[in-house]
Amino acid sequence: MRKRSLAAVLACVVMVGCGQTANVKGTVKYKGELLKGGSITAIAGNGTFADMIKEDGTYQLRGLRPGRVNFLVVSQDPKLMSEISEKLKKAKEGANPEKKDPRAPKIDLTNPKINLIPAKYADPTKELLAKDLVAGDNVYDIELKD
Repeated sequence: MRKRSLAAVLACVVMVGCGQTANVKGTVKYKGELLKGGSITAIAGNGTFADMIKEDGTYQLRGLRPGRVNFLVVSQDPKLMSEISEKLKKAKEGANPEKKDPRAPKIDLTNPKINLIPAKYADPTKELLAKDLVAGDNVYDIELKD
């Protein structure tokens, strides 16, 4: 009986890592230049994980299940996003909650002027940035192109 228990534990460790997780860090570049902001999302077997892309283009995610992970990247122009936020705030302050405010700004977040990278990198139905992660520490430097 004791040998079977030991064999089961060893099989667990070899086959699935018994709860081991993967950590990943790296940089994100677009057209050879480090992104200075945005977000990265990882869709792993144990959930969705996200981090902000730092000004030096780096990110770090912890606790992912090892295996195939799909990564998504979004980077929007901070100046334009700030302007949009202000417009929405002003429209909300002057809006009548009973009626649709005709002054409310029409905002298209798919506008290429807002998005600094192609929208395809934020599409979860595509696996453009999928990567196999192993238990422990991983490095994944992402290079985005048009």
